[in-house]
Order: sequence, then structure tokens, then C-alpha cells
Amino acid sequence: MVAVYQKVSRWHITIYAKIPHMNTLAFFDLDKTLYDGYSMVDFLFGYAIPRGLIQKEDKAMAEALLADYSQGLITYGQATAEAVRLSGKVVAGHTVLEVKQWQEEFFQTQKLFSYVSELFSFLKKSGFEVYIVSASIEPIVTHIAKYLGVKSFASTIEIKNGVYTQRVTKILDEAAKSKEIAHLLKRQQNSVSFGFGDSSGDEALLDAVTHGFLYEPAQDELKKLAESHGWSLVTRNTILETVRQRVD
Repeated sequence: MVAVYQKVSRWHITIYAKIPHMNTLAFFDLDKTLYDGYSMVDFLFGYAIPRGLIQKEDKAMAEALLADYSQGLITYGQATAEAVRLSGKVVAGHTVLEVKQWQEEFFQTQKLFSYVSELFSFLKKSGFEVYIVSASIEPIVTHIAKYLGVKSFASTIEIKNGVYTQRVTKILDEAAKSKEIAHLLKRQQNSVSFGFGDSSGDEALLDAVTHGFLYEPAQDELKKLAESHGWSLVTRNTILETVRQRVD
């Protein structure tokens, strides 16, 4: 049986009061929260390009995209959307089984932060239903989610007769993440929910849940945002204990 601490604000003072057992959900961003890096970038540059799975002009586009994002010329959301489209080109014409095999070859367990296994085990034993909610493409996210024994939502590419087409059917951007989470929370009314993210792109996710956890934010602006929204600031060294303090 799980008892979770519900955040209650009175007179501008935030306290945590123990509440009785109820439905409990946890939502995790993937990149830079669970996964040490950007999963689609690693897939494109660490797997697809070295194996010749991407056309020459698309390789140039991928390199330009990475450079533009690194220099701050485009936003994270813009970079993600373009990375999804490029990934769609990579998997186009290949079967679901082929792409699944690629993920088995591509994914390295050491890319997950060291806290992940213990935290997920704790949450599941405490009765939480755990989801990974990521803008990365579905084959990548599903493989990691299955490895961790949890459910997932991701950006999707059309499949016809067991073969990927190039058409992107959904980009799980901030608004889409919020919609998926809101739908689940609506289905499980009176649920207590945890959300974990690392960037401003996770703001809607963290605001949608009962307790938001901002993981190792890179910018001071994000730390101020966490304070104003009442999210818990956590690092790889504090996240387990901070979560345990919310779950009895």
C-alpha cells in the first residue's frame, strides 16, 4: 500500500500532507532525464550514418541540423521535429522487424543514468504505473520502455503492411505530451501523479502532474522556473531520496 504526500499551498506556504492510497502515475521525459544524451541524435550519428542507412543529402541535413541547434539558431522543438522527419527517412522502406533489430543493436544500457533502474523498481513496487513520454521516434522509445518494463508514448511514423513509410503521423512535442498525460489523468480521476523532465520543453508535463521533478537543469532560468512552479530540483545523487520522501 502506498501513501503519497499531496502538495497543499496556503498563505503562499507549500506543505506536504500524507493522503490515502489512490491511483499513482509517473511520467518521464527520456532524453537527458533517463537517457544520457539525445536518443535520435545517437541513433542517426551513432548507428544509421555509419551503416549507410541514410542518403548523402539527408546526412548533410542531419549535420546542419545538429550544428544549428548547437549554435542556438533553432529551438529544441524545431530540432526535434526535424530529427523525427530525418529518422522517418531512415526507417522508410524497412520492416518493423528490421527496425526492431536495429534498436537491439543500437541501444546501450549504460546510456541510462545510473539511478534509473533503482528508481523504476521502487516506483513499480510502490504501485506506480510508469510511462516514458518522449518526442523521440517510437522504435527507440518502445525498445527502452520494454527494457525497463514500463509503458510509453512517442513520435510515430506510418506503418503499412508491416513496413515503415516516410510519413510522420505524430510529433510528440510539448503540447502533444500534455494532451497524452491529460487524457490518462482524466481516465484515472483522483490520481496522484509524478512528472520528471530536464528542460523548458517539459514545462507542460511538470505542470500537469501533482508533483514535478526537474532533473539537473542546465540553465539558471530553469531553476527559477522550478521555484516559481513548486517543482522539486533533483540531481542523479538526490532523485531517489527526494522521491522516497514523497512516497511512504
